[in-house]
Amino acid sequence: MFPGTPVAAIHTTTDGRWQFVITPTYAAWVETDAIAFGPRDVVLDYVGRATRTVTGSQEQTVFTPECPAVSKVVLDMGAVLPEIRAWPLDEAVNGQSAVAGHVVEMPLRDPDGSLRIVPALLPRSADTHDGPLPATRGNVLRQAFKFLGERYGWGHDYGARDCSGFVGEVYRSLGILLPRNTRDQAACEAFDRTPVAAEASRATRLAELAGLLPGDLVYVPGHVMMVVGHDRSGAWVIHDTHGSPAGGVPAANGVVVSPLVSLEGPGGGSLVDTVTVLVRILPRPDRKTR
Repeated sequence: MFPGTPVAAIHTTTDGRWQFVITPTYAAWVETDAIAFGPRDVVLDYVGRATRTVTGSQEQTVFTPECPAVSKVVLDMGAVLPEIRAWPLDEAVNGQSAVAGHVVEMPLRDPDGSLRIVPALLPRSADTHDGPLPATRGNVLRQAFKFLGERYGWGHDYGARDCSGFVGEVYRSLGILLPRNTRDQAACEAFDRTPVAAEASRATRLAELAGLLPGDLVYVPGHVMMVVGHDRSGAWVIHDTHGSPAGGVPAANGVVVSPLVSLEGPGGGSLVDTVTVLVRILPRPDRKTR
């Protein structure tokens, strides 16, 4: 979860160390000291005012020794914070001028666990946008390639992300929320899904893949890939992987671009033969008006 994510805490362990929470995309146990508790109307107001969207792979708030809790806070792609647009330029933010920054509101946890909202600065040089980016296929690809070469991190280990986090954050920067993991993403009926039968022939599978557009998603058991285009060999994908991208190539362990037909499956066969679902999140352009 990103800073500022709203959660509903519905159960506490007997020792008080853990909360079972429901988030917009998942439900899980979270450590109590990672949550700031506030009135429902205050939390929902904060979320409703959030517009400043992080569109870079990772950005940080400005360093401030005056308020260490909001100093150099890492914000991943898709994080959204409220912006104070009318901040007086002659008034400092944590000891620094706001002239060259966006004044955003950050949630803090006070010693008693209660929520406190304080101002912080995002530099104007940071890759952010006022609101989500327009939901176009061009923007999907531009956002995806901002992660190219980043190390793979299961569940956001190493300050990175895994395959579902990768596609989730790309689409989140466009204002579209995907479920947290590949299983739930592939089953989500909010999107245009094309299941691929296990007994489907190679020819049928290749024909389905040939109809995919940039930004469409390809699911195999435990993994998701994003289509970037096609050449004579077929579809090419960008994906966050910790396996070998093709026979004879060293393990990628990060975000790479691969020819889909050359990718190996877990048993050494073709990954194409394990495709389970194709997902289109953005609508197909109207061929008559394109």
